[in-house]
Amino acid sequence: MIEAKTDLNSLRLGYAADQIIFNWENNKSEFRIDGGPAGGKHKPGMGAIPPKKFVKIRWVVTPRRQSIYVDGQLRFSDDSDYSDINNPVKVMSVNAKITVKSIKVRELPSAAH
Repeated sequence: MIEAKTDLNSLRLGYAADQIIFNWENNKSEFRIDGGPAGGKHKPGMGAIPPKKFVKIRWVVTPRRQSIYVDGQLRFSDDSDYSDINNPVKVMSVNAKITVKSIKVRELPSAAH
């Protein structure tokens, strides 16, 4: 779970993708996903988050699926092979100020695999 906010645009996270983008500077409403098994499977209407307000992003990755939630709302889900994902969690931005309140990473119980 990542709790973060952006002053305007471009809250980017990385783990099972090179980056996912909320409030993309070229189209704030489009959810962007670059790299990884789901790279290029962008979702119109799923990328907007309110500026200057903390949101809770939950990124659940199992060997066969990733799901991304914002404040409990499913924004993206993909069934692909995620069994080889072994990347650090990243939080970044382009030309925006972001604030991270917390990052919590945990391994899912083996039954979820």
